[in-house]
Order: sequence, then structure tokens, then C-alpha cells
Amino acid sequence: MLSLQSLAITYPRFSLNDISLEVKRGEYFVLFGPTGAGKTLIFELIAGLRKPGSGKIYIREQEVTKID
Repeated sequence: MLSLQSLAITYPRFSLNDISLEVKRGEYFVLFGPTGAGKTLIFELIAGLRKPGSGKIYIREQEVTKID
């Protein structure tokens, strides 16, 4: 299971605000949108390559938001 709860991150000319989603075991999830919409940034947050300004990330019910 993957859960994003109220994620937010801000850059000088771009921000993502209040991103929440849940992908349960056995489900498929597709993230699509136009260029520059923040898709790659969301995956970088999930992978731990970037840290959100606020919100939480859970993988298998364990919070991984601040794991280095």
C-alpha cells in the first residue's frame, strides 16, 4: 500500500499543494498530465529524492516521509 497525505512542496515558480492519494495492494495506479504538472516531482517525493514541505508518505503503513 502507498499513501500520500496532504503533501506540499514549493519552489520559486512552482508548487504542489495538498496532494493526497492511496494505492491499495493489488491496485494499479497511473499518474498522467501535461508537461510541467508535477508528475516527476511526486515520484521523486515517493522515492525519497526530495523532502516535502508538509504532509506524510506511507509505504505498507509505515511512515517514510523523513527516512534518509
